[in-house]
Amino acid sequence: MITGYSTASGLLHHEVYPILQSRNGDIWVGSILGLSRFSDGQFKNMSLPEPHDTVQALCEDSAGRLWIGLVGGLLCYENGKLKDLSRLVAGATVCTIITDHFGTVWVGSERGLFKFNGERVAAHYTTKDGLPADDVTVIHEDRQGALWTGTSGALAQFKDEQFITYTMAQGLARTHIWCIYEDADGTFWIGTYDDGLSRFREGRFFNYRMEHGLFNNGVFQILEDRHGYFWISCNKGIYRVSRQELNDFADGRIARINSVAYGKPDVMLNIECNGGRLPAGIIARDGKFWFPTQEGVAVIDPEAVYINSAAPPVVIEAVTLERNPVDFQRGIRHGGACANARRQIHNRVCCGKRRDDSRHHRQA
Repeated sequence: MITGYSTASGLLHHEVYPILQSRNGDIWVGSILGLSRFSDGQFKNMSLPEPHDTVQALCEDSAGRLWIGLVGGLLCYENGKLKDLSRLVAGATVCTIITDHFGTVWVGSERGLFKFNGERVAAHYTTKDGLPADDVTVIHEDRQGALWTGTSGALAQFKDEQFITYTMAQGLARTHIWCIYEDADGTFWIGTYDDGLSRFREGRFFNYRMEHGLFNNGVFQILEDRHGYFWISCNKGIYRVSRQELNDFADGRIARINSVAYGKPDVMLNIECNGGRLPAGIIARDGKFWFPTQEGVAVIDPEAVYINSAAPPVVIEAVTLERNPVDFQRGIRHGGACANARRQIHNRVCCGKRRDDSRHHRQA
């Protein structure tokens, strides 16, 4: 079910961060030493010039150019050539890049949000423009074309050149936002570094944590399989949870969420997944999930997981009635053993009262 790719498989470095599949089917893997490209079952590596060798974000634009976010910079790769655009983002560390439905490239960095037209900065948004914080960790374009950003402790919608901010005051989890996933119903699922998962629906938040059944409070990336299960990466491995169960719990229909965790026993090379540099996991064209870890890539085939939907058999090991054990070896019938047990308890209680009463009369 889980396949691991490491330096032994040809990766440039074992510490992996963003992963992207380009339109031609190649899968790009960013690491602290550069890029690896997975094509035709093999890795081919591309070292990047220092100091721009630690890859933080990846994106392919509408023209087929590969945008590479770095610690302290930004590169663009086209036709086998690299172009350094670091000066355009003022040497900022870039953690997330997306291209919207217009073909505009948006770059999220520690110094705010940059809007690119081609290789030119068309706008730069910071807290001075209403951005809740300058450390933009995730960007998401929703189905209506609105842009959303995640920062430290705040979610913001960018609409009509204005930011609408949601924070703890509206119910959002209190820590850094590391991923935003929009499901088929238009519900937002917001992952954090260490404060669990937030559901954002119809302007209201609902938060899930370990005490509610999550395997871990880390939610680095959310990938959904075709059966409605979320696969979530964290520092302790990868866990699976039903979207329906999450909704049922939020709506009060069930008392707890069930999470299934995967780690070393499932052949993960390293259980520590990486996030905060995007994409922190992808669904490849063949349906397999690719997650970055501290020891390369973990590839999961969700269709290889057997999920038993049948209820387990029920075995009755003991019966008690009003805290008293009941012999059920010959079966229990209403009015049978239960009635006998009640009579036994009644007799013990009544006899005790009669003894107490008679003793009282004798003493009198």
